[in-house]
Amino acid sequence: MPYIITGPAIVNILAPTPSIYPSFLNSIAGETTALAKLIRDNTGVKYSRTITCSDNFDLQDNLYRFNPTVYHLDFDKTIRMGTDFINMTPDKPKIFYIWGHTYEFDYASDYRVKFEEFLKLISNRDDIFYGTNKEVLL
Repeated sequence: MPYIITGPAIVNILAPTPSIYPSFLNSIAGETTALAKLIRDNTGVKYSRTITCSDNFDLQDNLYRFNPTVYHLDFDKTIRMGTDFINMTPDKPKIFYIWGHTYEFDYASDYRVKFEEFLKLISNRDDIFYGTNKEVLL
């Protein structure tokens, strides 16, 4: 039974780091490790994101070790991959998942400006679905 602290049930977590829980991160779809099984069987968690960037737009089978596409402060890569993403003509669904924290934009005065460039590139497109983690992954 999921624990509800406030509001809706928690359905996602940050995947434990490899140095602490290597067996969890080595879990693959269809296989169960002790920690993945513990989380899957005793919580309402449905997916966990890592900080390992996939550098591609492929869908992933193992949502308990979901790798984002790119880190939002890697501006050059984010812009390059954003350009690649909007220029694709895929024959199957693709995902462009950017991870990061808003407070990180305060690290330098130009971070917000640089990310705004990316947002102008990728926004207001009819051929892209923009969704929350839950809307996209579940």
